[in-house]
Order: sequence, then structure tokens, then C-alpha cells
Amino acid sequence: MSAGIASPEVGPAGSSRLLDAVQAVCLAAGLASIATAAVTAMALFPRMRAMSVAIPGYAAAPDLHWVIAAGAVMHRVFVIVGWAALVCAGTALALLLASGFAARRLRARPPVGRILMLGAAAGLLGFQSCALTPRMTAHLGVFHEAARAGREAEAREARAEFDALHPAANRVLGLGALGMMGAMALALRACGRGAEAGR
Repeated sequence: MSAGIASPEVGPAGSSRLLDAVQAVCLAAGLASIATAAVTAMALFPRMRAMSVAIPGYAAAPDLHWVIAAGAVMHRVFVIVGWAALVCAGTALALLLASGFAARRLRARPPVGRILMLGAAAGLLGFQSCALTPRMTAHLGVFHEAARAGREAEAREARAEFDALHPAANRVLGLGALGMMGAMALALRACGRGAEAGR
């Protein structure tokens, strides 16, 4: 090593702060994707209805064109966002577990509360992406097929089944987002405390 050049070493405390910071970034990205999808949905549905869009192939269901158009777009968006948020939460959970091991090396208490909070959030997001979303996708497909063929009763039934799952999907996604938000706040606080302790 050349004289006069310092080579600072990153110890367990520095590694823990870095993991907390990266975890917060992952959670912020997941929350941003959920918020963006929600805002897009609030803007898209009224806009599609006001534009009186017409979709070729659905002439048998003229009153449903705006619902079909907006719903098809936003369902795909929420499928992608659901998986993206799950990946972000899962990555943050893995980093949190690594941070817990770093805390053990420092003989500090592992962040059990944060692990449980983030684990619950990841579980909820996983339930949405792996259980609720496939059922909603199936109902949406039946609705589109029936509406295209002019089978009005079948289309209404499929739409009702889709709509029945929608509140549960919203609640699960909202609770998952709350868990991510709480875990992000705790990660930022831990990162700040670690920085103060390192001064």
C-alpha cells in the first residue's frame, strides 16, 4: 500500500448500514410501482369512459367497450406491478436477514420485528400474485370472450365474479404496501442510527 493513502475497512456495522440502505431503496421502488399503478387506474377509467372508445370485435357489447379497454390495460399493469412489488419485498427480506446476521456478529439484537413485518408483506404480495390474480385473470378472460360473442348473461356473470375478487385484491395489496412502508421507515431509522453511532 502506498504511504499516505488510507484504506478504510468496512466492518460489520458498516455492512449492516449498507444493507439497510439498499433494503430501503428496494422497498421504495416497490411502493413507487404500486402508487403509480393506482394513480394510473384512477386516471384511465374515467378517461376511457369520457372518450367513448369503440373496440373492433366487441360490437355485441357496445356499452362495455370502455370497461373492456381500461380493464384489459390495468389488469396487465397490476399483474406486472404485483410481481415487481413481490420481487422488491423478497429482495428486501433477504437483505434484512443478511442484516440480522450482521447484527449477530456485533452481538446486537436482530431486527425481529422488521423481519416479521416484511415477511408478512411479502406473504401478502405472494398470495395476491399466486392466488388472487390468476383467478381474476381467468374471470376476465371469460368476460372478454363472452362479451365478444354477445353472450350477455355469461359476460355479466364473469364480470360479477371478477368484481367480487377486486375488493380483496385491493385490501391485500394495500396491506402489503403498508407492511413495506413500515419496514422501509424502520430501515431508514436503523440506517440513520448506525450512521450516528459511527461518528
